Amino acid sequence: MNQQERRAALAAVLAGDFNGWSGLPAGCTAEDFAALSAGEIAAGVGRLAAVPVAYRDFAGHPGPLRVFFDDAGHAFLVWADWSPGAAAAIDVALGPAEAALIDAPSRRPGTVQQVWGAAGLAAYVADDGTVAGLALFAPAAPEMYRVNLGGSEGPPYRPRPARSVDD
Repeated sequence: MNQQERRAALAAVLAGDFNGWSGLPAGCTAEDFAALSAGEIAAGVGRLAAVPVAYRDFAGHPGPLRVFFDDAGHAFLVWADWSPGAAAAIDVALGPAEAALIDAPSRRPGTVQQVWGAAGLAAYVADDGTVAGLALFAPAAPEMYRVNLGGSEGPPYRPRPARSVDD
């Protein structure tokens, strides 16, 4: 997938169009997210699933994004914290969720994570069916999402800043 196709896929899913979404495109960079947003507003290193990881925050489109990057500078997880609509729209496009993480903490209080692992998407769904945010990743089993990609992250908003080796 080239840069234009990556950005088009990201723009569509971030706008709530889940038709054709097949997971976070390989090779997404900070430049892709900067082009789709109002720009980078913060960067740092934190912990996700107890592992140090680089992240960058981007403003806009239509809300904040937190994007986690691997050592090669490619995105592997995106947290989009705004409502793209109702979970029913995701069900129509992707079919029923593969898993609901009812017993896991949720970064978005008052929601349950519904996971479409084969499509690389998790939605934070409230009791009334509205989506309070999304997690985007490359296709992975729901358990992989839960253990390694933030599915067990709860408030406060994570990742927490990483400590230096000397701390």
